[in-house]
Amino acid sequence: MLGGGGNLAEHNLEKLQQNQPHLVVDTSLYPPRYQQKLLTLLSEEWDLDANTDGVLIHSDNFQALNLLQARYREQVKCIYIDPPYNTEDDRAKGKFIYKDGYPTSTWLAMMESRLEKCIPLLNYEGFFACHIDENEHFTLEGLIKIFFGENDLGKLVWDKKNPKGDAKELSVQHEYVHLAVKEKSFLNNENAFSRDKENAEKILNQAEKLVKKYGISEKARKEFSEWMKKQKDFSGGERAYKFIDDNGDVYRPVSMAWPNKSEAPEEYFIPLIHPVTRKPCPVPARGWRNPPDTMAELLEKGLILFGKDETTQPNRKYLLKENLTENVPSIYSMGGSDDDLLKNLGINFPNPKPIKASQYFLKAIARASHSLVMDYFAGSGTTAHAVINLNREDGGNRKYILVEQGEYFDTVLKPRVQKVIYSENWKDGKPMPSEKQSDGFNGVLQIVKVLKLESYEDTLNNLELKGQADFIGGLPESVQEDYLLRYLLDVESKGSLLNSEDFTHPFDYCLNIATDSAGAYAKTNIDLVETFNYLLGLRVQGITDEREKRGYVMVEGALPNGERCLIVWRDVEKMGYAEVAQCFNAQNINPNSDQYDVVYLNGDHDMASLWQNEDGTESRLSLRAIEPEFLRLMFAQKGE
Repeated sequence: MLGGGGNLAEHNLEKLQQNQPHLVVDTSLYPPRYQQKLLTLLSEEWDLDANTDGVLIHSDNFQALNLLQARYREQVKCIYIDPPYNTEDDRAKGKFIYKDGYPTSTWLAMMESRLEKCIPLLNYEGFFACHIDENEHFTLEGLIKIFFGENDLGKLVWDKKNPKGDAKELSVQHEYVHLAVKEKSFLNNENAFSRDKENAEKILNQAEKLVKKYGISEKARKEFSEWMKKQKDFSGGERAYKFIDDNGDVYRPVSMAWPNKSEAPEEYFIPLIHPVTRKPCPVPARGWRNPPDTMAELLEKGLILFGKDETTQPNRKYLLKENLTENVPSIYSMGGSDDDLLKNLGINFPNPKPIKASQYFLKAIARASHSLVMDYFAGSGTTAHAVINLNREDGGNRKYILVEQGEYFDTVLKPRVQKVIYSENWKDGKPMPSEKQSDGFNGVLQIVKVLKLESYEDTLNNLELKGQADFIGGLPESVQEDYLLRYLLDVESKGSLLNSEDFTHPFDYCLNIATDSAGAYAKTNIDLVETFNYLLGLRVQGITDEREKRGYVMVEGALPNGERCLIVWRDVEKMGYAEVAQCFNAQNINPNSDQYDVVYLNGDHDMASLWQNEDGTESRLSLRAIEPEFLRLMFAQKGE
């Protein structure tokens, strides 16, 4: 025993929490009982979904997008993808799990089906960004115009500064990022597609340093102007901020001339009076940019610059501190590779997308600190890495959903996310102390959910065909195929994947899941509780998992329509009629309670859903059976 009380294990755990607050714990390595207890404990403190920072899904992306429809409809701020480019070179090198090099029509069908599913997930201000090269550039452009119409924003050109060495004609060194938005009208209300001025902070810091040294003086202004001239890596727009005003603020002069070819209205020609000579100043040939009211407001705020006398045309004063963002240019130049970055993480993956490029694009289209970013061609996990880095940079709370079906999900994507959560910098597979923190690795606090969905092949492996399935062997091949698709899979396999009997013991439901490409499989537990949450679109707020002791799991949350919902799953042998009644009474679940709008329960029961009150009125509890709703949502046809 230790002098401070508690045993050695508890002491060591407390010490570990203090010294390693961002150490990532993979709960999949723990027994199910521990996982269940952890979720229950977390639910006592937090809203689970609200505090989940990332979702990693190991699945075919079409299947994953289907599952996410109800839960994330109109919630995603940015869909950012880097799909297969459909090139012969990629096909030969096996870069992608898709059979790259398919004819354009097949590649187009693959992209179209995913686009159809992802667009409903975008919110009103949501962006869609897709990397592509010259091979399918025009094909993708046509597809985006079909789906987004006038909300297509065009494309950015990414100059990779690395010409292709095997080019037979022009040596191409650029790719494209096609952009679209869910609703273009919101762009008119704000500068939503912008970026931070890269060197703004550096400029402001230099001005502040000189003002502290010399005061607001001509010497400070002269040294500042000379310093700005030496900054060759600054853009022309940044170098224009070379002046310091009487308040110590950095500014640039900007013309106030009417920008259109046609002449401005008559009231836009009223001259400004020079504050010293009291004489009118020259008016631009086509008039002022702003109406008289705006000009008067700018004058009152001291945001109009006059010359020494009335002979100079006045300019607008733009303060750098009020203009820290700028429109994103159509060309982005950034070369290099992230091979070394992944090598330092101890991860091997060919041709990873450079994280600096991803951060650049995401900073423009996911500026809001609470943005939800989705990537359904996740590859090595660069998008999650970029989102985590952006949050480190500005203290944001952006979240991410990544989907990848490749075998490297467990060996590349997931470990990469785990490592960059724990430490910002790595070398030779080891975390490196952060320059920003004297006593740590600049880690972040995150909860990440990892899901694996059964594949199409897994589903086929679990079909149990009955009736006269054997007789089709003697039929012509075309008839066999038609019989299989139109009748056998629909009728004779019905109930072999999931039926009402499976809900009597919902925590024991299993499927045969492939374990390798050679056809081996293992009986694997399937989480019906989590599946139903997604089918309903439930925003999970808390889970009480008592399946081991009492045979039930209760999930609380909100449905997409805002209704408060409780889902009670039970093993009917452990929790019969009497136990259900006791549980409902303990939780005050009855028709007279307004705690929940909807309650779901599996198995037979005798719970009352209608009460007759003493005053003659009736109270009703919306008590629904899980089984029919689950099966309806699980096997619903498109459009239902």
